[in-house]
Amino acid sequence: MSLIKCKECGAEISEQAESCPRCGIKGAGRRSRTWIDSLNVVSGTLTAVVGTLVIPVAGATLAWVTFNYKKQSEENEKLQAMVESAVGQDPAKELTAVRVVSCLAKLDKLPGSFALSVLGAVVRKSKDPTLRREAYDAIENLTLEPRSVEKLDAYDKVEIFCLQAALTPCQYFRLQNLGYIEKYATDPVLGHEVAAKLLTLSEEISDPQTKIDLLLTVFRRYGDPDMMERAIPILYSAVKERDSSQSDSNEDVLSFLKQVAQRNKDDRSQIRLYLALALVTNDQHSREDYLGKFALVGTGKDTRDEAKRVVESIARTAKDDPVLIRILDSAAKNLDGEIQKAADITER
Repeated sequence: MSLIKCKECGAEISEQAESCPRCGIKGAGRRSRTWIDSLNVVSGTLTAVVGTLVIPVAGATLAWVTFNYKKQSEENEKLQAMVESAVGQDPAKELTAVRVVSCLAKLDKLPGSFALSVLGAVVRKSKDPTLRREAYDAIENLTLEPRSVEKLDAYDKVEIFCLQAALTPCQYFRLQNLGYIEKYATDPVLGHEVAAKLLTLSEEISDPQTKIDLLLTVFRRYGDPDMMERAIPILYSAVKERDSSQSDSNEDVLSFLKQVAQRNKDDRSQIRLYLALALVTNDQHSREDYLGKFALVGTGKDTRDEAKRVVESIARTAKDDPVLIRILDSAAKNLDGEIQKAADITER
């Protein structure tokens, strides 16, 4: 039986004492549960479920990192990397991390932004669908805690909706979360950040339809030409994976891209949109039409070199895909042909 100090007079008494024998205050021996106690309860419960070795290591690592984060917030990036390293290998360790972080965030003992970074790391690295679901629920719980949400800045709120959009298996709720992003991504800098997050997530998730939804949002909402260029090969692969027989018209994706092309008249964006359309369609006649439009826009003095570079950039991702290589070769030939025609007209 251990001794503790009375919280009123400081006398040493049994931790099980109902009252202090010196000052008479009741409950003097009852310790209130600290966040460390809560952590131990969570870790102890999980230890009984999934083993005695991995769980204490994960719990202790996260407790230590959390403590240091509170003391040295300027070391956030180093600590985040440390957490990602601690939770990125063993599934049991990852599961513990998700539950412990969720618990501490609910107790308001862990900054919401830091909890979100840990959950996001698990989400992005884990290949286990059960664990991804647990992380999704934990992230969703953050949004249900008003105090937690109020403390998050716009970047963290956007991070939550990006992760929710990437994780939910239901397309309706996925699109709903993508729509919520617009409420917070109100400036160009944050819009660029959103596009980068969606691109990264689309590279790491496995479901092709989810990839398509995230990437089309990049094209429509955050139409930065450089982001579009990064999105094109991922979109091509996702569409191909969704329709491995290449018998689908992919009309949903084509209609979306055509609407964006009608609204976004910037030449740099246009060459990327027409090239994306040519890659997505399975109709040869439509493909030739899109490649022709790509070449016409690409012959401009300000876009000529860039159009060539875009084709070359995407070609580097082609690897051993003969269809993609053939389409890009056609794009390059069409572009050279239109450039030559423009040069002939100029000479006359």
